[in-house]
Amino acid sequence: MEKNKKMFILFLVGFVIGIVGFTGSFFMYLKANENKGDTINYGDKKDIITNGIVFNSIDETVHLDRAIPTLDKFGVEEKGFNFSIKNTTNEEKKYQLSLADDNSTIKNSFIRYQLIKNNVVLGIFTLSEDGILEKGVINPSEEINYTIKIWLDYNSDVKVGRLSKKIAVAEIIDEEAKVIVNEPILTNGMIPVYYDINTNSWYKSDGKNTYNSTWYNYEEQNWANVVTVDSEKREYYETSAVGTRILPEDINSMWVWIPRFNVEIKNNDININFVSKDKEAYSAFTFNNQELDGIWFAKFESGMKEDSECISLSLTKKCNDSTNTLYFVPNYPFATKMTMANMFYSIRRMELKNNIYGFNGTGDKVNNDGTIKNDTNDIDIHMIKNTEWQAVALLSSSKYGKTGNIKYDSKNKVIINNSSNYTGKAYVENIDVDYNVLGKGEGASTTGNITGIYDMSGGKREYVMIDNEEINIFDKKSNSGFSNKVKEYYYDNGFNDSDATLLLKEKYGKDNLINNEPVTRGGYISVGNIFNLYSASDYLDKISVETNSRACLVVLKEN
Repeated sequence: MEKNKKMFILFLVGFVIGIVGFTGSFFMYLKANENKGDTINYGDKKDIITNGIVFNSIDETVHLDRAIPTLDKFGVEEKGFNFSIKNTTNEEKKYQLSLADDNSTIKNSFIRYQLIKNNVVLGIFTLSEDGILEKGVINPSEEINYTIKIWLDYNSDVKVGRLSKKIAVAEIIDEEAKVIVNEPILTNGMIPVYYDINTNSWYKSDGKNTYNSTWYNYEEQNWANVVTVDSEKREYYETSAVGTRILPEDINSMWVWIPRFNVEIKNNDININFVSKDKEAYSAFTFNNQELDGIWFAKFESGMKEDSECISLSLTKKCNDSTNTLYFVPNYPFATKMTMANMFYSIRRMELKNNIYGFNGTGDKVNNDGTIKNDTNDIDIHMIKNTEWQAVALLSSSKYGKTGNIKYDSKNKVIINNSSNYTGKAYVENIDVDYNVLGKGEGASTTGNITGIYDMSGGKREYVMIDNEEINIFDKKSNSGFSNKVKEYYYDNGFNDSDATLLLKEKYGKDNLINNEPVTRGGYISVGNIFNLYSASDYLDKISVETNSRACLVVLKEN
């Protein structure tokens, strides 16, 4: 975390954009919007040596004339500003590159840039508020070459502007060991994404967690997200550069990584310890006798398209079907009027051949026991179990979740989805807002920011796969809809009433937060704030507008 690091600024190299004359020994011409654009002038080359790192660049004056809004495709066409750093010591050094203000009139949110490192394009980005371009490690004797191309965002409110920046290189000294989580494991169809609050959009990440496309940082309550997209756009996004904007209408599911951890109670608080696969962990991280690095949890409750027969015609028989196509995205009508069994089988079908998500489906059909005929892939997608829900609740209750988010002064502050119709809503100041409304919508997530999981407070009651003595979901007399048992790894055998769970009940104070034998979690909006992500009930109705669920995906072996 930034407060645990010291940075020593090694050197600054000027970067000036404005209306100026020619002063350098040579120049290059940039094009903006296909019009005559910016002129860059360079001075003489120089080396700066500080703390064993050599910074090599053109002279400190770089001038661009007529900084006007420019399309990305033109901004990346021309030459850029080249510089390099070299580590002349015999030890590894951590460093940070940033653009520091130098009498600018243009906001960082209006600045677009492309960063190229050793001839590899890292992507196209909007300059962050702190101006940081890259964080990395440079090995002994290593030299790294950079090129940066910078332009005014085509969608900027500024039509002509003056920008003055300096490239700052800092050495990062860690005072405290960084928390290590198991890296998210991707599978076919998944595209790692990060969110840019300046443009209110999701962008393709490199999946390597470099700073300028930061994928995750659990110390700062920033959880890893991935999306899947429709087949028509899948090849485009999979082959596009890092920093490509992912349009919301192309997304059909969103997932959040819950890294493997174990739980301790310290000073009456939930203490999460992230652990490797060979260490003992909370029970959610074992599936079919395999130890997991983590689990992918659907970011939103399940929804259906507006034009589906279930939604558009409100036909119960079309809703209560085991072959429904489900979407896990915001602003979709809730998938309801389904038995627990049909929800379970619909989610299992996400893994079949020719699925809409791009997952490596090899199977032909879902069997009654939940297995899939001819299933040879490396993943399993199933309806969430109670322990998987609990894993999310516990992580949210730790310093790595909403409890650790300094924006929330009350650890039990609950912001619910108060909509009876749509996924991904937040009830703030007596109105429903979308999940990505800054300062409001993200409060309904498990992190208190947009990277968390939504619809776990309010929305619909969510079925969790659990069998117990009080409610035997596989009894034909129950309302679950199951005619036989499914494989034992698809449900919990009884409620895991751990010490951590009991502490949550004590801290968050409602008698009905955790029943002994729950089959639904999260509550229903009509009950109000009494329900949140710690709540549970024994509600089991055969077909109800109150019930829903979501998926969990586990990768059983690395690709």
